[in-house]
Amino acid sequence: MAIVFDTYRFEGPFTSLRELKESPGVFIVLCTMGNGCTFIVDVSEADNVRLCVQNSNNKDCWRGNCKGTLSIAVLYTPELDRQGRKDIENIIRARDFVPCK
Repeated sequence: MAIVFDTYRFEGPFTSLRELKESPGVFIVLCTMGNGCTFIVDVSEADNVRLCVQNSNNKDCWRGNCKGTLSIAVLYTPELDRQGRKDIENIIRARDFVPCK
């Protein structure tokens, strides 16, 4: 399955860390409520998506802003440097309300 944000096609959503690659990319933390409504809780970039999600300081914010199921959608970007990933993160943050920073 894929999720499109702006013009970017993200893989997922994934609910297990094991499903995430240890690769560079931009990830979106999603919350899906019991009624099926899904919204963005956080967005970030990382050299290693799995490690970043696993060790994120924002986990309390994710849980505090989601009364449903948390999942992760990922745009893997091995061709981009950190600034390129940060540019994508900023585009998504500018387009959507993202409670965690």
